[in-house]
Amino acid sequence: MASSRFPDKPMALIHGMPMIGHCYCRVRLCDALSDT
Repeated sequence: MASSRFPDKPMALIHGMPMIGHCYCRVRLCDALSDT
């Protein structure tokens, strides 16, 4: 989370949702990954 060019980047809001939340949602949509 200590980015020098964009501090707190994972928590930056994109359309009201933190960037890390967008990443989480996209990973959940990936069929190549499983919960186990």
